[in-house]
Amino acid sequence: DGWKSVFQVGFPIMNLYNMIGTMFVNSDYANGYSGVPSYSNWNDFKIMKNKGWGIESHGVSHTNMLTLSEEDFRQQLIQSKANITNNINVTPNSFVFPFHSANQTYVNICGEYYDLCWTRGTDAEKPQYLYKGLSGKIYGALKRITVAHTTTLDTFKALLGMDTDIKGEWEMNEGYGNITEDNSENKNDGELINGTNWK
Repeated sequence: DGWKSVFQVGFPIMNLYNMIGTMFVNSDYANGYSGVPSYSNWNDFKIMKNKGWGIESHGVSHTNMLTLSEEDFRQQLIQSKANITNNINVTPNSFVFPFHSANQTYVNICGEYYDLCWTRGTDAEKPQYLYKGLSGKIYGALKRITVAHTTTLDTFKALLGMDTDIKGEWEMNEGYGNITEDNSENKNDGELINGTNWK
C-alpha cells in the first residue's frame, strides 16, 4: 500500500544488508489525496527507487476492483501507471489487486497494461513458490506470500532460506530430434534415450 513504516524502518535496515525490495503503492495515498499520514509520499518512493527498489502499482485507490465497471477498472490501471511514471520516472510492470480480489476476466484486462498481475496470496506458514515460466496474466498464477504482523521471525527466516531455484523447465514440444530443451536459465537440456524420437 505504501506504508511509511516500510520507508522509515524496513528500508534502512535492508540498506544495511544491501538488500532491496518492492513497494506496491496506491497513488492517491502517495499524492496525499486519501489515506492517512502513515503512508509514504512520492519523495520517499524516489529515494527508494534510487537505491534499487521496485515501485509498482496497487491501483489509484485501495478499491476492490471487482466492484468497479470495466471502464473504471481500466482507469485504475492506466492512471496508477501514469502517476508512478510521472512522479518518479519509472514505469511499473506489476499490478497487485487490492484485497486479492480478482477473476480471470479482470486479470486479462490487467494483462493489457502490466506484465505481472498478482492475485491471491498464500500464508507464510504454507508458502507456494512459482517459477519464471508461469504467465503473469493468468488468474491465480502469481501468488504472493503474505508476511503479516503475526509472522514470526523464525518463519520469515525460513522463507528466505528455502531453496526455490528451478533446476529445469522442459516443455517437451520440440516435435523433432531427440533433445528436449531446458527453457530455464540453467540450460539442462534433456535427451530422449533408447531410440525414442519426436514424431
